[in-house]
Amino acid sequence: MNARGLFSFVLVSLFLIALLAIRTGNAELGAAESEAENYAIKIEKISFERGVIERDFDSMIKGALKKYALEGVLNGALLKENVLREIVSFAEEEERIHNKNSRIDFYLKEKAAWNGKFDFFPEKEVEITRRNLRENISVFVFNPAEAIYVIEFTYTGGIARNWEFGAEVGDGKYAQNFVVPAGYRKVMVVGV
Repeated sequence: MNARGLFSFVLVSLFLIALLAIRTGNAELGAAESEAENYAIKIEKISFERGVIERDFDSMIKGALKKYALEGVLNGALLKENVLREIVSFAEEEERIHNKNSRIDFYLKEKAAWNGKFDFFPEKEVEITRRNLRENISVFVFNPAEAIYVIEFTYTGGIARNWEFGAEVGDGKYAQNFVVPAGYRKVMVVGV
C-alpha cells in the first residue's frame, strides 16, 4: 500500500466511525426524546385525573347539600352527618374506580407542627372516617326568610387548620396531590 492509499483508507475509516457515532447519538437522542414524551403524557394524564377528582368533589358537596336540604334535612348537625357520609363514600368509590388504571390514595393527615416552644408534633395520618372528619368540617344552616335556607359547608382543617384532606394521584413513579384547602367553602341557597 502506498502513502496515498493508506491516507485514503484512514480518512474513509475516520469518516465511517464519525458517521456511526452520529447515528448512534441520534438513536440515543431519539430514545431520550421518546422517554421525555412518555413522561409528559403520563404527567398530563395524572394532572387530568386530579382535575376530575377536584371537579367531582365539588359536585358531590353541592349535590349532597342540595339533596338533603330538599329532603327536609335542615338541621346543621344532621346535614353535617349526611355530608360526612357522602365524603367517606366518595373517597372509597374514587379509590375503587380509579385504582384499576392508576393509583389514587385518599388521606386525612395532621400536618407536622411546632407549638413555638419546645414541642414538635410529627405528621400523622388517620383513617378516613366520619368520626375523624367531623372536627374538620362545619355546616351551618341559616333561615333568612320563610321557606328560604342558606347552607354553608366549610372544610376548616380543624381548630389549628393543620388537618389536610386530599388524595395522591399517580402511577407509582409520578404523582400529584389533590388537597381540599382549609377554608374551602360552598354556599347554597335553597327554597323549600
